Amino acid sequence: MGMKVKDLSVIKIALIYLGIGFLWILFSDLLVESIYKDSTIHTQIQTIKGTFFILCSSVIIYILIRRDVSRLVAAKDELQDAKKRLSFALNSALVGSWDWRYGDRYITLTEYYPPSLTAISPDRKVRLSKIFGMLRAKDRRSILEHLKGLIDGKTESFSAEALLKMDGNKNVWIELNGWIIEKETGKPPRLFGIFKDISKQKELIENLAKRNRYIESIVENLPVGLAVNLIDSGRAEYMNKQFSEIYGWPPDKITDIEHFFEFVYPDPVYRKEIKDRVMADIMSGDPSKMHWENIRIVAEDGSRKIISAKNIPIFDQNLMVSLVEDVTEKIELERKLRQSQKMEAIGTLAGGIAHDFNNILTAILGFAELLKRKQMESGEDEYELNEIITASKRAAQLVAQILTFSRLSEKEKCPVDLKSAVNETLRIIRASLPPSITIHADLPESECIILGDPTQIQQVLLNLCTNSAHAMKKNGGTLGIRIRILKSDRYELTVEDTGEGIDPTVIDRIFEPFFTTKGVGEGTGMGLSLVHGIVKNHHGEVSVSSQLNIGTKFTIILPAYKKQVPVPSKPDEPAIRHGIERVMVVDDEIAVSDFISRFLSQIGYQVKSFNDPMEAIESLKAGNDSYKLIVSDYHMPGMTGKDFALSVSRLNKNIPMIILSGQDVSELSNDDKNLNVKMFLQKPLSISAFSAAVREILDNPAD
Repeated sequence: MGMKVKDLSVIKIALIYLGIGFLWILFSDLLVESIYKDSTIHTQIQTIKGTFFILCSSVIIYILIRRDVSRLVAAKDELQDAKKRLSFALNSALVGSWDWRYGDRYITLTEYYPPSLTAISPDRKVRLSKIFGMLRAKDRRSILEHLKGLIDGKTESFSAEALLKMDGNKNVWIELNGWIIEKETGKPPRLFGIFKDISKQKELIENLAKRNRYIESIVENLPVGLAVNLIDSGRAEYMNKQFSEIYGWPPDKITDIEHFFEFVYPDPVYRKEIKDRVMADIMSGDPSKMHWENIRIVAEDGSRKIISAKNIPIFDQNLMVSLVEDVTEKIELERKLRQSQKMEAIGTLAGGIAHDFNNILTAILGFAELLKRKQMESGEDEYELNEIITASKRAAQLVAQILTFSRLSEKEKCPVDLKSAVNETLRIIRASLPPSITIHADLPESECIILGDPTQIQQVLLNLCTNSAHAMKKNGGTLGIRIRILKSDRYELTVEDTGEGIDPTVIDRIFEPFFTTKGVGEGTGMGLSLVHGIVKNHHGEVSVSSQLNIGTKFTIILPAYKKQVPVPSKPDEPAIRHGIERVMVVDDEIAVSDFISRFLSQIGYQVKSFNDPMEAIESLKAGNDSYKLIVSDYHMPGMTGKDFALSVSRLNKNIPMIILSGQDVSELSNDDKNLNVKMFLQKPLSISAFSAAVREILDNPAD
């Protein structure tokens, strides 16, 4: 358009000059002829007229040309200024430009190159083949397609990314843009564009992608479930696999918030309760409220779980991050821990009760045996005393079971035939069962040897069989007891009845101490807790299953004992052994010290008893009596048996001692070399075993 304006201006000037010249010649000649009639003067006038015309024309032409030249110079200056501004802009933007006419073998590059691209060529004109040779094959094809689209008129511009292979194995990413700037009929189109180094952007994008993959890998493998929801719609935009696994539903079924509540909380009442609570906490906008503990959910397979969830709102992005943890196992472990702590606490209490009870039994059993000895000498009937002694021994066994439950110690075990223990138990209970209850035993032909305590094993069997019989006392039924040999070197003992069954609401408490479903006076609540403690003490497992009005089954798994060791038989009661030595007896229980003193005196010993250990020490300090043996209780007010023994050793290291305890003596030990304790005996005492122990120590004082 600028060229056409310039052409019109030149033609206009020429036409004006032509018109003025023609009019000048015409009118000047007419004027001269009208004024001067002499033709000789005409020549001179014509010369003057021509000179004047030339002078005027020159002035006019000078003015016109100067005006156009000034415009041209101004336009040129403006163009140079524009080029400078463009160059500055390109330099500032780290952008280069290119110029190419379709069909040329060379492409013209800008004087400016991005620093990383100066190695392309030192010249502005570069062979097109060189540029394309630096491109990867797929980038070359892509750029050629873009250029073809421009030339064919399918597109007005293009933008592409390509990797340039520079010298020295250096690669540079560039972004290339292009347009057509000239396209005239009959001429090849001219293309122009810009290019810039985007290697840093590419590196940042790649690093960001790596970081995203890293974060995604962490999120996908978190031990907690994570989901990201839109706050306005509640729809899940993302959830990791743990989130889906914890809830037990495939992602597509719990993406929508309404479906989520419908599937996860099938009970309408509970669903409304949870939904109202969750939505109220979210609507409060307080993140500290968006934390929900011990929520019960149902998985797709019908299994039930307990979860804890926490939401983290990002309000400015309309996002809610949900974290969820499966706490089912944790809660179960906490329940078991509380149960264990409860059992331990009750066990400690039981141990203390057992200690006191053993002191009472020591007196009852001891005096009964002393009275029996008198009646034997006089020939009187011993039936009543035998019953007292038998009952006392059974009570002592029960106290031993309470001590086992209290976990104060673990007795030394021996091989026990489980099958023989079952037969013995059935023999004991058969006579006490009513005719309406039948017994069905399914026992293997071979022995079933375990390593255990025979008394404890029989206590387990008696408790389970007694409970089963009690459950069937109204309507009768069948008591089934079976032993199966399992492949994993274990025995399965089951005791089953067809009685009333156990209420599902209390079955989890069935092994708790003092918990009973029986009426007042019908049970103590210790039986099954003792069963539980004994089985655990034998490295076994016990479980219960029951249905109301159908029956109950207890299953016990015990490890088999493979060593070929004969099952010990019950030893004969040793004979009472006499003596004449001086013996000191120290026990804060008057009845116990009285019994021991009387018994030792009856079999020949010289005895002096004390109920206060401090008085006994004062007697030793006085040195009036020379004692050959001291028998002392372990638990005494103000001083333990160990403290008493230490005080005795300081006064006289040569006096041997026997320590008695109402608790399990296996927990006591003589680990202090300064003490002269020779033996620990557990109450209640058997007079024959006690007399043998006294005699053994007195006969072997140096051992």
